[in-house]
Amino acid sequence: MKERSCVIVDAYSTGRYLPEEFERYEIGTVHVMSAAQIPAIFQPHFNADLYDEVIRPPEQMSNEEIVEFHAQVLRGRKLEFVIAGCETGVELADSLSERLGLPSNGTALSAARRDKARLSDALGAAGVRSIRQVVSNNAEEVTNWKHRADFDEIVVKPLNSTGTEDVFFCSTDADIRRAVGAIVGKTNRTGAFNHFALGQEKINGQQYTVNAVSIDGEAFVTEAWTYDTVPIEGASSVCSVERLLGGAGNRLFINCPTTWCALCRRFRLSTDLLMPRSSSTIGDRFWWTSERGFKEPCRQKHEQWRWVITIWR
Repeated sequence: MKERSCVIVDAYSTGRYLPEEFERYEIGTVHVMSAAQIPAIFQPHFNADLYDEVIRPPEQMSNEEIVEFHAQVLRGRKLEFVIAGCETGVELADSLSERLGLPSNGTALSAARRDKARLSDALGAAGVRSIRQVVSNNAEEVTNWKHRADFDEIVVKPLNSTGTEDVFFCSTDADIRRAVGAIVGKTNRTGAFNHFALGQEKINGQQYTVNAVSIDGEAFVTEAWTYDTVPIEGASSVCSVERLLGGAGNRLFINCPTTWCALCRRFRLSTDLLMPRSSSTIGDRFWWTSERGFKEPCRQKHEQWRWVITIWR
């Protein structure tokens, strides 16, 4: 038994590489599941043998019951930290770290770390210009919002799925009806039920990714990339080319902290920034992965960037 130990919640996707990394530092890992079943998209890559222990909640538990179940099992253990392995583990990792008295982002903004609409609201509350949006389960309401805002094209997507699942670029009323119909009432691939769809203004421009880690308000940027996408008829787009930036990426780093500050204290993240062809605001999505964030909300002007923030593993 190792002297040092941690908890990883839902170490799926690229989070599956974490136990081997922690092994290098002689840190044992306990894998905690946020649901009784692993989402199908992650099942092929999960290896329970990598962990000292795997804790699975019983079936048919509510979210609060799952939190209490794991808190009872883990309470009293000598743990150094709790982190999320991928998007699905973010809110449970926040709850457990807070209840166990470990370093934590806390639960006050947990929902905003997964819900794209709440994320945008949190950015606005921190003084950052955020993307215009509407949340609804009614296609007509989304259509009317698009017309009132006079947008040529909007993006319609789930509130908290992953990747480009059910992300649609919509120019016509028929596009919106098709998108909302495909999203609302569906259980997405993370296992969450889509009660609503999110409509957002579509931002056109060059997209960049800035990767970083942070602890207690101090951030460390590791690298920056830019990439091109190819539109997919009837849906959104897929990445076609990625390019690692050299020194030119440094000017991107300056613009990131305000956005990171708005939601969190500790993180490992990827921030996608869109440089628009016209004016600037901050765009949509955080796919939270590990401990993340800044200690206090920052204040900093953003006059060049319109951002889409993607936190992922």
